[in-house]
Amino acid sequence: MSSPHHVDPEHELILVRPTGRVIEETFLQLCRALYDDPDRDPRFSVVWDTRSIDELVMDADVIPDFKAFLRENEHRLTQGPVAIVAERPLTRTFASMLIQVGSEHVGPYKIVATLEEAAQGIGVSKIALTNFSTSQRIDA
Repeated sequence: MSSPHHVDPEHELILVRPTGRVIEETFLQLCRALYDDPDRDPRFSVVWDTRSIDELVMDADVIPDFKAFLRENEHRLTQGPVAIVAERPLTRTFASMLIQVGSEHVGPYKIVATLEEAAQGIGVSKIALTNFSTSQRIDA
């Protein structure tokens, strides 16, 4: 799986843009890769822009694995605010489910419909979000 992301230390921001078909293992691989990124700081704000996901295939099977991931990474969990840009009802539902699962482990979450709302929600300019290169990728 290749998924675009960018870490911007200047703005203390990470933008994640999963693309294509996303299944449980895809999501977990992306989480692992992000946490292993040497430029990532747990205090950075994170924006998950899910609008480029073509197909989201998730069910409750991901919950125990996601909880295990959170436990294993407790020492480096995201502390900054997280905004999830989700236009589709299924994506919003899945995001809400994951927020509930990780509610005692992570920083504040917001589910929003646009990048502008995400920027406002985490306290950065929209320009900071739109300056990211779409060619930056991680292989998970």
